[in-house]
Amino acid sequence: MRRGVGRYVRSGCGGARSASSRFGGTATTAAVLHGALSSVAAGQAPAAGSALDPVVLAGRSARQVIDAIVQAVRPTDGTQDAEASRAAIRDALSELLAKSEQADLLNLSSEQRDFVIERFVAIDVYRRFVLDLGKTIQDKAPSAATGLSRLKEVKDYVRETVAAAFRKLRDAGQRLSSGRVKEIVRSALRETMQVFEAFARTMKITRGLTMSAPWRWPFWRLVQTAFRSWSEPLLILPSWAMSARWRELPSITSGALFH
Repeated sequence: MRRGVGRYVRSGCGGARSASSRFGGTATTAAVLHGALSSVAAGQAPAAGSALDPVVLAGRSARQVIDAIVQAVRPTDGTQDAEASRAAIRDALSELLAKSEQADLLNLSSEQRDFVIERFVAIDVYRRFVLDLGKTIQDKAPSAATGLSRLKEVKDYVRETVAAAFRKLRDAGQRLSSGRVKEIVRSALRETMQVFEAFARTMKITRGLTMSAPWRWPFWRLVQTAFRSWSEPLLILPSWAMSARWRELPSITSGALFH
């Protein structure tokens, strides 16, 4: 599944840089979500007609409050991307309540808001992946249960990678704060996509070395390949290639090995 996510970023999205740009809407929505949760927690008056009005929502159920937050942050517009983001907001808030049952969605602490943003980003990335490749994964699976299991593997992998990206930014002193949420989320997305793409690149190199089976080549071919890939000779030459037989070869400068 990691290889599949890596290929999705590298081939389907055109690489980490293009993928980061493609998920620009995720960063924008994350900033709006953080702003909405911060404003209501600070007791600021809602905008006229906003669904996120503490007075109106007083006494409502958690699900009703979540629906109001979703509507205020990402109104429906009929697109699949919008629906994916709305579902991601809903899931992120639900995960917070599962983690902290006493959390007040209209008065979240800064740590709780950070948790929601991190989860939203991870879930939104996953849901976009499912929109593009979910049907293919399920169609190619030997059973419906296997398909669902593979999608769960993808979801867990995306979540872990996004969490690691946010953790890396926090360790570097970059924290979510008003005015910087979009920037931080973009950095986290860029880091996440680079990890995905790097895994795909590593798998491609490993597979290439395995498929080419260099240990089956004649000795002269090993040396030829090594000098044509001078930057990584030790990945190709076996240990015995550096033995006394090396000194018995014709002079490299004569070009005899390459004719």
